[in-house]
Amino acid sequence: MPQPGLMLAYSTPTDPSVTKDAYNKWYTDIHIRDVVDSGLADLAIRYKNLNPDARYQYLAVYRAPDLALLGDPEIMKKVPTRHELLGGKDWTEVVDQRVRVWTQIQKFEGQSEGEGESRWRFAVFCYSIVVTWFFSGLCQFTVKWCFKCRG
Repeated sequence: MPQPGLMLAYSTPTDPSVTKDAYNKWYTDIHIRDVVDSGLADLAIRYKNLNPDARYQYLAVYRAPDLALLGDPEIMKKVPTRHELLGGKDWTEVVDQRVRVWTQIQKFEGQSEGEGESRWRFAVFCYSIVVTWFFSGLCQFTVKWCFKCRG
């Protein structure tokens, strides 16, 4: 049985040869898509820290349908670690990063009156709580939501 959870990836580019624009282009257009396409996550949300002095300037929250996939070398190979936007370097060489994995212990979908909007508000509220709780400083929603379509 799959074990769902969250992966929280805190990061700040540190290599002066990789601009913040190049880093964000790589993360937004390449890395997040690779993670979602690999099956490690089916949803990714990025945030930017509003505190310019915070150690981690960015947070990516990934919804993982099965945390066991993190231990599968074949799945992990589907997420390249090098890219020309990073100067051809491995991302771990150019980024101060920390990844934390959380397992799901409860799921509540809101047994309230009405459908749609109330559930949407609850989902946004839950993601806001996760971000506020685990990411120091104020956060701002940036970039995009990435869904893996299962047609």
